[in-house]
Amino acid sequence: MNLATMKLNINNWKLAIRNLKNQKRTTILNIIGLAFGFAAVLFLSAFVYRELTYDSFHENADKIFKPEFEIIEADADIDISPNLTLDQINLFRDNVPGIKAISFLNYSRWDWDNGAWIEYRNNKFNIDRMAFSDKYFSDVFSFKTRIGNLEESLDEPDKLVITKELSDKIFGIENPVGKEVLLNNKPIVIGAVLEKVPSNSSIEIGGLVSYKSAPYFFGNKITDWSNIPFIRIDEKAMPEQIGESFSKVLRLSLPEKELKKINPIFHTTLVPIRELYFHEDSAYSPIKHGNKSTAYVLLGIGLLILILAIINYNNLLLVTSLKWRKDFGIQQILGAGKGNAKKQLLIKGTIITFAGFFVSILIVSIGLNWFNQLINYPLEPSDFRTMPAVTIAFGLLLITILFSGVIPSLTGDYSNPLIQVRGMQSEQNNYNKMWKGLVTFQLFVSIALIIGAMVISKQINYGLKKDLGLNVQNVVTIPTHKLADKQQAYLDLLSQHAQTQSFCQSTSYINTFNVWGGKLKAPGIAIESILYNMIRVNSSFIETLGLNLLEGRNFRNNNISDEGAMIVNEAFVKHFKLENPLEATVRDYPIIGVVEDFNFNSLHYQIEPAILWNTPDKIGLSSIHFTANNKTDVRIYMDFLKAEWGKLDASKPFEFEFLDDRLTSMYQKDIVLAKSIISFSVFAIFIACLGIFGLLSYVMEMKVKEIGIRKVNGAKVLEILKLVNLDLVKWITIAFIIATPIAYYAMNKWLENFAYKTKLSWWIFALAGLLALGIALLTVSWQSWRAATRNPVEALRYE
Repeated sequence: MNLATMKLNINNWKLAIRNLKNQKRTTILNIIGLAFGFAAVLFLSAFVYRELTYDSFHENADKIFKPEFEIIEADADIDISPNLTLDQINLFRDNVPGIKAISFLNYSRWDWDNGAWIEYRNNKFNIDRMAFSDKYFSDVFSFKTRIGNLEESLDEPDKLVITKELSDKIFGIENPVGKEVLLNNKPIVIGAVLEKVPSNSSIEIGGLVSYKSAPYFFGNKITDWSNIPFIRIDEKAMPEQIGESFSKVLRLSLPEKELKKINPIFHTTLVPIRELYFHEDSAYSPIKHGNKSTAYVLLGIGLLILILAIINYNNLLLVTSLKWRKDFGIQQILGAGKGNAKKQLLIKGTIITFAGFFVSILIVSIGLNWFNQLINYPLEPSDFRTMPAVTIAFGLLLITILFSGVIPSLTGDYSNPLIQVRGMQSEQNNYNKMWKGLVTFQLFVSIALIIGAMVISKQINYGLKKDLGLNVQNVVTIPTHKLADKQQAYLDLLSQHAQTQSFCQSTSYINTFNVWGGKLKAPGIAIESILYNMIRVNSSFIETLGLNLLEGRNFRNNNISDEGAMIVNEAFVKHFKLENPLEATVRDYPIIGVVEDFNFNSLHYQIEPAILWNTPDKIGLSSIHFTANNKTDVRIYMDFLKAEWGKLDASKPFEFEFLDDRLTSMYQKDIVLAKSIISFSVFAIFIACLGIFGLLSYVMEMKVKEIGIRKVNGAKVLEILKLVNLDLVKWITIAFIIATPIAYYAMNKWLENFAYKTKLSWWIFALAGLLALGIALLTVSWQSWRAATRNPVEALRYE
């Protein structure tokens, strides 16, 4: 590069920077718009990448699977289970070729029997997601050990493995390995500490204990169907062949008499651990699950926001280029080459893009906590420093520079300086059409996002306010079975409180029915095997939860003859076409009543056949209905429940959950989607408003003389305002006409995911259009008013 070329390039940089300084408003609007576009994409791409890479941190993630089993009996009874007994796990380990390692996790004993807590130096700490496992755990998974021996700790009955977070909470900077603590009031030694479990792990672990400790804590070994198996297969093994081998060995694990009786067909599915996060599972599953559709929708919104930001830049470039091209035409007459114009455009685009990117990094740093709270997600600063995140960031830079600098510089015609100086009217008209079209696209996206946000919010509110057919207000659920033999004493104490209306017991929460199978007998109906939802309850369940008994009678309290009796819902009667349901039996137990249908699942699903089974000796989750007129009443009652719990057994933490909160949690993914769309719609509208503000600023400059002449000739302020804002109203009308059918189709498809749904009311679309119009008019109202009230002498002074 010779000296002359270097000086020319330096001059191009100086001219580009001077041009940006002279157009401060446009430059600032561009930087802010691109910054918010970049920030939206960085936020959402980090979220989506984490979602799509769940469990990929395991060294052998491609070879790790979770087996699931389907057993079809001779009478068509189907049993689907992701769990195995310990004997079956050992059988698979020894008899299925191609398995490198097999291990398991068992949360049920801790979740349902007593929970888990550690006591150290008279301080108690709850352990969430406590599980049994075995010494093969580290052969399957790649959870890192911070200190201690993980394999040895899971092979000995007197060792406990905890996580780094729990270790820091209990021991601070002390080395916990070798220290004795009380786990559920029984002495045990800390054998190892795991590093922090990655937040993109679908398997949650708070603590681990060897299965050999089961007799020590619960008086029996793990021989039930509560073990969730995981396998790691050989490099050359085929998952389909492993699944077939599992089915064969599973058949061998059943007694000969049982095989002859039910003559089952086994089918095994191996779920890759990388797909586990998005895999549908039972309501009882301790595996963390996400929604792939939500991830893709949010990523799409992020990309739309970036597109709006880039359109903003090109819009403002188009409307300012006529003036800029006149300046450059003069430069050409004075000897500048046409390549200089392209270089200056490229330099301007590059400077603005990098400035916007650096501002976006500041927005991400400041707004990370807000984003995590918005989507209830644990993104960390380190997530933006990974290689994929850096690659995405540089990709955004290159794409934006391409569209904001390279393409405009290559597509412009700068060959004739006279055309640049005079400014051809036809060319100006083409520019007008182009930037009006781009603004209309921005408004179309904004209106469509507003409609989407409103429909999703309306559906969620519909679900939260819909009459579910049961009482959900002022109902608190407490796992009173953890009090063991003191449970009844606790229930007797709370029954004496004035705020207690009634209480009942069940084996699980109202929204977590178990799927059962059995034989149905009824007049005129042949014996058949059926599937249904069932929950074990006691006699006060219907009263406490406010279910409506339509036919028959309720369970009688303390009546031995009613033990095992069943009450079914309307859906059960309709599904199995029972003309006289009170004459039918299921599993040889009598049906004594029919209750009105109630929603025990989210509104995504139709109400399914369900049975309330009276088995008071096998339940222990207590639901209490109490009176409360305000938050103070609720607090007072909860303080009472906690205090009485502590008097009976202070060693076990008091846990509770309000029923309405639990039912609301069924819509958590929809709530996250709604909040995200609403928030990022604000981003999109803000960027669109920046563009409109910049465009109208330029339009005002172009119409200063016209407005001055009109005012001299007697035009009123309202007439001037109409003249200035008329184009904006046209753009919004066109955008609304385009957005309405597209948004209607998209939201109608989304609502198809719900069995019970709100209506797509006309006012949602009208309100979205009015909101877009109002926001846009407010954005330019000051400019419009300033132009309309300006002294015409100022505009015509130099004419």
